Amino acid sequence: MSKRTLFLQGLLIVLVVLGVTAVEDAAKSDGGAQDKGKPVAFQAEVSKMLDILINSLYTNRAVFLRELISNGSDALDKIRMLYLTAPKEPVNKDGVAPTLDMHVSIDPSNKTLTLRDGGIGMTREELENHLGSLGTSGTKRFMEKLQESKDASLIGQFGVGFYSAFLVADRVRVASKSDDSDKQWVWESAGDGQYYIYEDERGNTLGRGTEITLEMKPDALEFLNSDNVRRIVHQYSEFVHFPIYMEKGDKWEVVNENKPIWTRKPSEVTEEEYVKFYKALTHDYRSPMYYSHFTVEGEVEFSSVLFIPEEATQDIFINNENTRDNIKLYVRRIFITDEFRELLPRYLSFVRGVVDSNDLPLNVSREVLQESRILRVIKKKLVRKALGMISEIAETDARIKDEMKDKPKDENKTEDKGSIKHPKEPLYPKFWAQFGKHIRLGILEDANNRGRLAKLLRYASSKSNGTLISLQEYTDRMKPDQKNIYYLTGDSVDKMKQSPHMEEALQRDVEVIFMTDAIDEYVVGQIHDFANKKLINLAKEGAQFDEQTDKEKAIEKKRIEKYRPLTDRLARMFKRSNVRKVILTKRQTSEPFILSSQEGELTARMVNIMNQQAISSMQQMHHTRVLEINYRHPLVQDLLKRFEADPKDQVAVDVAWVLFGTANLQAEFPITDQAMFAKRMNRLLRGRVGISTDDTLLPPDDDEYDISDVKPDTAATDENVLLPIDKETDEIPEAEKEGSTEGTKTAAEGSTEEKEKEKEKSKEDAAAQDAGDL
Repeated sequence: MSKRTLFLQGLLIVLVVLGVTAVEDAAKSDGGAQDKGKPVAFQAEVSKMLDILINSLYTNRAVFLRELISNGSDALDKIRMLYLTAPKEPVNKDGVAPTLDMHVSIDPSNKTLTLRDGGIGMTREELENHLGSLGTSGTKRFMEKLQESKDASLIGQFGVGFYSAFLVADRVRVASKSDDSDKQWVWESAGDGQYYIYEDERGNTLGRGTEITLEMKPDALEFLNSDNVRRIVHQYSEFVHFPIYMEKGDKWEVVNENKPIWTRKPSEVTEEEYVKFYKALTHDYRSPMYYSHFTVEGEVEFSSVLFIPEEATQDIFINNENTRDNIKLYVRRIFITDEFRELLPRYLSFVRGVVDSNDLPLNVSREVLQESRILRVIKKKLVRKALGMISEIAETDARIKDEMKDKPKDENKTEDKGSIKHPKEPLYPKFWAQFGKHIRLGILEDANNRGRLAKLLRYASSKSNGTLISLQEYTDRMKPDQKNIYYLTGDSVDKMKQSPHMEEALQRDVEVIFMTDAIDEYVVGQIHDFANKKLINLAKEGAQFDEQTDKEKAIEKKRIEKYRPLTDRLARMFKRSNVRKVILTKRQTSEPFILSSQEGELTARMVNIMNQQAISSMQQMHHTRVLEINYRHPLVQDLLKRFEADPKDQVAVDVAWVLFGTANLQAEFPITDQAMFAKRMNRLLRGRVGISTDDTLLPPDDDEYDISDVKPDTAATDENVLLPIDKETDEIPEAEKEGSTEGTKTAAEGSTEEKEKEKEKSKEDAAAQDAGDL
């Protein structure tokens, strides 16, 4: 063998030895001097998932801390339950026993964040099974969703929350000690497709539990800021059952001091604690108006505390995104989201509070929440509990009113307002003033709870003296023979009290409910009846208090024939004024004409609302009405005689139009031709006082005045008239000065010409109306 060959063989051996040594040294120096053994390849799904996590997700990375704390809390829960039946007293190598808590420490110099818990810990096999592979059936679907949405909030949904650590860390080390193992083991990975498991050279430093150390990425150093970490803990893990400590100087300080009061029995929580919790939860400086604390058991179990704030913060009809994130969803005391607005319907968006369920998976996505059967059950029960809380306020008010009835008036005046749950004064009027619109909206939107919501409605009435009453109170004091609930809608109670539709109700001493809100007519349209009593709008056609007898029906038939010449004539006259038909009224009223609306048609109230809202399609809509005439009124009798004698009788036409205009005003319908209404009124007044009914004026009266003592060229001016001053020059404009005629002629001529045109048009309109065309 040649020297050259021997040299090459020797060199090759040296290189191989050096290479092996380098690999071994690298393994020893990878994150420390300890020998980690051989690396183990991640399961394929884990590698793929880590690749997505590390390279694709950049938003909301703070969830890593929530996930790791949640895992620690679960580990503490497990050991606490285990020790109830098989307690042990493990200690670390220094003889220190582990505690049921968590510690979060920051090492800025080494750029590490460490979380330690005294939980159940893991053996070598458990580290490999739990951290080296994914055993969940939904892993594939999870990764598909993760790739599709790039949403970090998805992590944790399928039991992979631990891997969120790689969102912020280049390397993760997990040291863990289980009671089932004599040794403390370390799992370590740089997220590069492989991991190491080796015995911790430090020995048993934990006694029991897990310690996770994150070597932070250069772009994640914000998570080494103590204030940031505290804020994240407060946001996500405020109500974790176990204490979470952070270093503050040389001491450890509890970060999550606010304990979850919803996990305690209501009887163990004071009102002061509820108020403090509400203020911390909502950042509202005021106390809540009311609250409810409950636990639901059965097919789904959850605990909740709900609050009604002192005031409504937003108009319910304004589409404000900030009004519907008032319920915070927790899973096993870990905050999940406050952005799932479907948890309560829109009309209950004013309710604040928390919901905590053990039945939901941690960190579920919005899509999964929407599809979750568990959450649908929670929502249904939560709505009923919220409505029950409002009903409780109403029931408390009823009790207070009964107590106040039995006391002298002087004793009812007290400065003691009582407590939130036991007020000394009625609370529901205050609730209704703030949230009445929400309840009305609920009736429109929530068919399943419409009956419950109807009991929460409150209105003034013709007998309530300004006090709001419920529909139940109305029905409880109805007359024995009364079959329906009667109501009116309008802008104000005072206007409705003066309405001609109220006359018969007042005569009969029947109570009428007054509805003043813009959507009340829509609300009543959804209720239809209450306690088997139909709701009747007195402004609708055919509203009556008694059913007609057979005799009355026969007489009515004959009466209709008698007055047909009048009703037909009026129908032709008012056809273009949106009058659908003319009928004889069955109401007991002193008015000659009354306007009402057909069932299913818009009332005057709704016409006005739509006009105010400037609905774009308003011009295409026809607000038809029914004209009810009172045959018992002398004016109506006179109209019948006049039209029978002459269908074009000018006096009858004018009277009919003026009565029609008056009826429009009383019903709050607009008068479309106000100028013509005024002309007809003037014509009738002229005839009433016995003067000419046309527009003829008297001749000028200049000759009546003696002006012999007036000096020539002196213009007649009213000394009380103030001439306008030019604001810029402080001078009277030339055209306005005494004796000036500049610009007067043109203006006068223009004014005369316009008046003549208007006069001609009015005559044409009058002729058309007289002929029944308008």
